[in-house]
Amino acid sequence: MTTDGPTPVKIYRAADAPPGALDGESIAVLGYGNLGRSAALNLRDSGVKVRAAYARYDAERKFRVPAIRIADPKSCQCGEVLKGAIKPHECKVFGKACTPETPLGALMVSSEGACAAYYQFGDFARQRQGRDAA
Repeated sequence: MTTDGPTPVKIYRAADAPPGALDGESIAVLGYGNLGRSAALNLRDSGVKVRAAYARYDAERKFRVPAIRIADPKSCQCGEVLKGAIKPHECKVFGKACTPETPLGALMVSSEGACAAYYQFGDFARQRQGRDAA
């Protein structure tokens, strides 16, 4: 099957979802891997109840691990980005203190994270290239 051009893609933004749409709901995180755990923790910290489908494979649940809690710095707004309340570039530290070379939150640590992807390929990357060329 051939097509004439790219298939249109709908990009959903925070404004597309009614505020509080997930209040009182449970979220299941599938693929409890590299980003799944961070996403689940950020969602849980935002007040959403999280059910991790593959949590039984979590080493911290299976083995004795010291009770260490590592939180994102207060300036980091990963939870707000995950909820769609803000876009990555709207975070106070995005592209300044928080870059792929000096990540502050889970969404910048992984190259698959929303902030890292936006930094590398989004409007911010194009603006950065324009400044570098000037």
